[in-house]
Amino acid sequence: MNQLLERAAATRAIPGNRVRLLQDGPETYEVMLDLIARATRWIHFENYIIHDDRTGSRFATAWAERARTGAA
Repeated sequence: MNQLLERAAATRAIPGNRVRLLQDGPETYEVMLDLIARATRWIHFENYIIHDDRTGSRFATAWAERARTGAA
């Protein structure tokens, strides 16, 4: 898995991080929102499309809450 990720990202993985393949959108969103809610220092997030809909609003609210607590 590390080789696959390194090839796709053209860089090495950062030690201490974990990778979990999620294939279902709603399950993936719940995991991502949970990780955002538990962030204490940093949130590194890459996504290509965020719609102005219920899901997009949930992410915006989660990021804003974490920013208020000092995680950015």
